[in-house]
Amino acid sequence: MSGTSEETVRPAPPPSAPKARPKTKLIWAIVIVVVLIIAAIAGAWAAGVFKKEKEEKVLVIAMADDITTMNVSAANWLFGPACVIYDTLFTRDLQGGYSDGLVDTWEMDRDNLTLTMHLKEGVKFHDGTPCDAEAIKWNIEYQSNETWAYSAYMFASINETWVIDDVTLQLNLSYADASLMFNLSNIYGAIMSPTAIEADPEGYGTGTNVVGTGPFKISEWVPADHVTVVKNEDYRWAPSWMENSGPAKLDKIIYRIIPDESARFLGYESGTIDILMSVPPYKVTDYQARDDTVIMTGPGQGVFYIEFNCEKAPWDDPTLRKAFGYAINRTEILETVWHGIGSEAWNYLPPILPETNVDPALNFSYDPAMAVDLLDQAGYRDRDADGWVEKGNQELTLDLWTATRGEDISMGEILKDQIEAIGVHVELAHYEDNTLTDMASAGDQEACLFKDSWPRADILDWLLGSWAIPYPNTAHFSDQTFDDLIAAGYESTTDEEYTAAMTAAHERVLELAPWAPVLYWDQVHAVHEWVTGWTLHPLGQETVQNLVDVDIEK
Repeated sequence: MSGTSEETVRPAPPPSAPKARPKTKLIWAIVIVVVLIIAAIAGAWAAGVFKKEKEEKVLVIAMADDITTMNVSAANWLFGPACVIYDTLFTRDLQGGYSDGLVDTWEMDRDNLTLTMHLKEGVKFHDGTPCDAEAIKWNIEYQSNETWAYSAYMFASINETWVIDDVTLQLNLSYADASLMFNLSNIYGAIMSPTAIEADPEGYGTGTNVVGTGPFKISEWVPADHVTVVKNEDYRWAPSWMENSGPAKLDKIIYRIIPDESARFLGYESGTIDILMSVPPYKVTDYQARDDTVIMTGPGQGVFYIEFNCEKAPWDDPTLRKAFGYAINRTEILETVWHGIGSEAWNYLPPILPETNVDPALNFSYDPAMAVDLLDQAGYRDRDADGWVEKGNQELTLDLWTATRGEDISMGEILKDQIEAIGVHVELAHYEDNTLTDMASAGDQEACLFKDSWPRADILDWLLGSWAIPYPNTAHFSDQTFDDLIAAGYESTTDEEYTAAMTAAHERVLELAPWAPVLYWDQVHAVHEWVTGWTLHPLGQETVQNLVDVDIEK
């Protein structure tokens, strides 16, 4: 063959192992890189480089009423935000006992009319200034000098305040005030920042110029809409009866002001509101049936009552007023309107107070025959057998005003039927709370359905003492014997003496009947299941509230 060697051509021997293909090398490289990345991320997590941002814990509480000021010395209504922004010198635990607050330990010497208080160390206001003995002295003197305030009343027995050192001060009393410990543990005796007040005396208590030492500090306040408070990270001085002595578990609380009842219900039922306070009775059964809700109930601190204008004829006659206390079928109202929540009121003080234990003969009951007899004693009888009582040719008519809340309107309608059953015409009218109070202060009313809330017998003095006309004594009631008995209660040296004097004052006012008692009300809260640590304080919402132990897990 032309151009070809005769030598035999042999095939090359096979390789000892197949060569790796390029694709296989790439896969192994990727695996190695992924392993290294995972190891690096794991190490970073362990070292805290990558941390999931903590979800903010926000509790939303619905309130029906707006707040006008959180200046303790100017407020006539404090609740909600103020009870976590401020601390008080003393607190009341969940059994109602007196406990520490800003004061750590104390010695009361009633014989020498002194109260020595040893403050907790290191307490600071939200503005960073110290809450020391000088700050407490400043508060007492400032609030005592106010011409109209609950706080001036609370500090009324304090004659002088002596600073011994930074954390010790002594109160010199003008009389042995059996109510002093109560007063200094109530929110109307709360401690404010002197620096904040002095910087803006007129504006203090509004906007974000609200400065206390409490576990939360104000962040935002939009009147008629909401108040937002945020955790005080420096808080380390919670009362000893609270489990958590340090900063709160919650990051923020939003108090939403929602006057419209149906809007509050919608917010709660949708889950945008976590806690609904003052649940009306007709909603309790519905909420008890919900899997996501806990209904909490507990005794209230007051009573619903018909208040008469004791300066306006013919309601200036005690005998006539007393007749209405026997015309009320409280069982019907309790079962129909309140679904059994609460209890029937026989006198003016709630069952949680010892001063409610008066002479049984003075307690009111449902006794229409007694009511008719008292009307007759007052000169009113059914002379023409038409079912209506009259004096001369004038049939008796009672103008009864109520608030616009659903339960108040319902009670008013039942009261109208019950009072007309003894022969007295009733004309009903309904007004917003503030309007109702303003008109009663002016003396425009004949009778109003009102409700009080105060866990001490002093409420009788507040609402019926001669000194308090026209407000808060909107009954325009005045009786010197009653005033003297109240004064004796304040000057008592022991709780037993106080109870005896206040019980006698209670009995005196029952004889003169400026009110016709209706019901003792209960506290009713609806709380979503994701909220823990929420408690009903036995002394109500006008005291320091334990929200440092409240948590939320949605």
